[in-house]
Amino acid sequence: MSVPRIYEKVHSGITSKVATAPPVKKALFNWAMGIARENLPYVCTDKPRSGFFAFKFNLANKIIFSKLRAALGLDRLVAAISGGGPLSVSDAEFFLGMGIKVVEGFGLTETTPITNANKPKLIKPGTVGPAVKDTIVKISEDGEVLIKGPQVMKGYYKNEAATKEAFTEDGFFRTGDIGEIDKDGYLKITGRIKDLIVTSGGKNISPQNIENTLVTSKFIEQVAIIGDNRKYLSALIVPSYATLEAWAKENNIAFTGRKDLISKPEVQKLYEKELEDHMKDYARVEQIRKFTLLETEWSQDTGEMTPTMKVKRKVINQKYGPIIEAMYPPE
Repeated sequence: MSVPRIYEKVHSGITSKVATAPPVKKALFNWAMGIARENLPYVCTDKPRSGFFAFKFNLANKIIFSKLRAALGLDRLVAAISGGGPLSVSDAEFFLGMGIKVVEGFGLTETTPITNANKPKLIKPGTVGPAVKDTIVKISEDGEVLIKGPQVMKGYYKNEAATKEAFTEDGFFRTGDIGEIDKDGYLKITGRIKDLIVTSGGKNISPQNIENTLVTSKFIEQVAIIGDNRKYLSALIVPSYATLEAWAKENNIAFTGRKDLISKPEVQKLYEKELEDHMKDYARVEQIRKFTLLETEWSQDTGEMTPTMKVKRKVINQKYGPIIEAMYPPE
């Protein structure tokens, strides 16, 4: 069991190593990943593989997947659980495709703790599954996930005011999370209410949703979206330096260090293209107008990340205040 950031790190680490591998190994890996994508309908529904696809998968499993699982220490793993935040579809499908069942669930301390979980025989990547037995989950008019069930706490100890604030008039617990429920009753978490960005034009935007999309880029390690009370969105980006440095060497771009590397026009254009490609399905108001590449990765030790590897937005805004302001020059 782990938080999404760990799965993301493992996925990006493997991708980075493949980027610098010899052509034959790279081609084999890409071939296997194609088969992994074909395997998703089987692994997500526990449907048995048959015919020529079964042959292809078994071959890919023998050559690539089994070795990857062994290298990760997951060769005897039956299932893995992700919680503490949304797991990106890309990360979930990477593990599922090669036969590692990563199951997402949802809950809070106040719900002791599970309210939703994917079914092992019906996994939907990008969702935390349907509500568990005797639990009702619904979405409020403002998009908040509300929960009622026997596992929900009765209240906060000796704090009636906090208890009253935590529940709706009809007894549903306010999770503070933003989400949506699909036609099959599967819940998708898209962000936190307290993290919502309200632009100067009055638009509500979930930064976490955008960040989860952007970190699927092999060139992006971490990202924080900025834009509260601003006219447009900007981004602070920590590059995936192993991948970026390998790309620079392949393209004969000389550099003396990280600061020099991220200042190169070719690198700036690369990230412009990455943002454009990954944001193509987002609305105009959600597009990122400006970005800054940073030299140092964020961590719990340096204060920018929580123990569950979530971005501390207040710390980021304070620490990088001058850099952020530079992305919003006076008009």
